Amino acid sequence: MTEVIRTLQIRLEIPLDVAQRTIREFLDVCNYVSEVSFFKGCISNNIRLHRLTYAEVRARFKLSSQMSCNAIRHVASSYATLRTQKKTPQKPLVFKRFALPLQLVYDFSYQAKGLSLWTIEGRLKGIPLKIGKYFDQYKDWELGGATLYIKRNKVYLAQSVSKKMAEMPNTGNILGVDKGVNYIATLTDGSHFRFFGGGQTKQVRRAYTKRRASLQTKKAKRRTRSVEKVLQRLSGRESRFQKHTNHVVSKRIVQFAIVKGCTQITTENLEGIRERANELGKTMRKMINHWAFYQLQFFLEYKAASAGMRVERIDPRHTSRACSHCGYCDQANRKKHDFSCKACGYRLHSDANAARNIRQRGILARQALCQDGAQVNRPLSSDASA
Repeated sequence: MTEVIRTLQIRLEIPLDVAQRTIREFLDVCNYVSEVSFFKGCISNNIRLHRLTYAEVRARFKLSSQMSCNAIRHVASSYATLRTQKKTPQKPLVFKRFALPLQLVYDFSYQAKGLSLWTIEGRLKGIPLKIGKYFDQYKDWELGGATLYIKRNKVYLAQSVSKKMAEMPNTGNILGVDKGVNYIATLTDGSHFRFFGGGQTKQVRRAYTKRRASLQTKKAKRRTRSVEKVLQRLSGRESRFQKHTNHVVSKRIVQFAIVKGCTQITTENLEGIRERANELGKTMRKMINHWAFYQLQFFLEYKAASAGMRVERIDPRHTSRACSHCGYCDQANRKKHDFSCKACGYRLHSDANAARNIRQRGILARQALCQDGAQVNRPLSSDASA
């Protein structure tokens, strides 16, 4: 069983100033508790930090008892994360994110007349909710915590929901997915191919880059608030376009896998590719740094989990150079989008050949898991030669 978590955005009809003052008061408490934790040796234990700060928080601030405990727990968790990462802060942590974490039942609850929500003005009851038909698919999901935040002068509740999903048996077909810049994704189930072109994405990115460079030049000559606002607006538009594209591509990859009867999706493990790109030329570095491969991978994994599929990552080395027909590996095999094996003469689209290699490595990894009980991310020498 796999637990799938989603976050639903719900519009709330409450006064904007009430939400702003509630969130600001919570952040003030977090920053006060953070200073105490830092000057007392970066305390990350919630109980100890609670004993040191609770009485002062209740006396100085307007938060309720439960919300005060939430703020102290939030700060302790942040310092505990730094301790886990073996990082020592040089100054107290400052909480700037304008959002308020909420606990179900204690801070908010859903009732027949609407939402019941604690605010700095007291508990508001019967708050109307704007929920569309899209949310009907999550009726039987389990509710979790939520986050109150403000976006474009409107108040929203980010509600988390979860559900246990049964995984498909790890015995079906495997879908190989090659991620790239010219082609966002290339899929193969062994007999069929599908390409998701990246031409529109590259064109939009170039347009935004050109316009941003022009605005940066104007900003360097004369710093104005209008130019800064336009730059900020452009950044949001570009990121939303890229996010929408990755959502669409990842959804269609999962749909393709379902139609072809695949129970596992195999992709490349591209961690550290940006660091390795520093050795390349300026053009390649710029292209890779603008490549949103991690976001696509994240979307693909959680969408596949909803369908009960596994997503495995394999070592991407030589997947573009090796021949998927005979296994011969040479850099001269590939020339842009054309792959022609120098050993056996096999010809194929280079990204399709890479997708086939990724799928074959996924098969070998699953075979090794069945034989040894240990997962591997690249073919063993005995398996490859066989």
